[in-house]
Amino acid sequence: APGMDGEPERHALPDVILGTGQGFERLTDMAARQSMLLLHVSAGCGACREVMDYLQDKDHQIGPVAVRALKPTYATDSVAPAAVGPLPAEIVLTDPAGKAAQDLGIQRYPSAVLIGTDGLTAGGPVFGSEDVIAFIEEVREIMAEAGRLEEQPAAADETAQGFTA
Repeated sequence: APGMDGEPERHALPDVILGTGQGFERLTDMAARQSMLLLHVSAGCGACREVMDYLQDKDHQIGPVAVRALKPTYATDSVAPAAVGPLPAEIVLTDPAGKAAQDLGIQRYPSAVLIGTDGLTAGGPVFGSEDVIAFIEEVREIMAEAGRLEEQPAAADETAQGFTA
């Protein structure tokens, strides 16, 4: 529930490991470099398709906030991130055994949570395609009002830059 001043309740990030194209990394270390809007979507879920279709023609970087999708993986799966429906592999983070989604409270499909660089959640979790899309729009509006849409993440990692060319 929101606090008295309308600010979302903030929770410490769980100590979980996520897979990137470069290997595994702690969520807290990733978040320290840039804020992330984490989505939990599945290619086989109808409501998730609405969210993914909405994101298809959108920038996956909302100013300083990176939009990323969590893809649960299990022992037999490949560790390298792969596309989820129309979402490209470079914005997908693999989530071993779905632990990050579980610990962040976004097990349901589709859902989303905003992660701050201070090691705390900054908004959400929200559930259902309408609320998830509205949440993404809200983050975009907040960044636009703050004049931060043009901003690039402080420590832009070279490998990620290659994908935008």
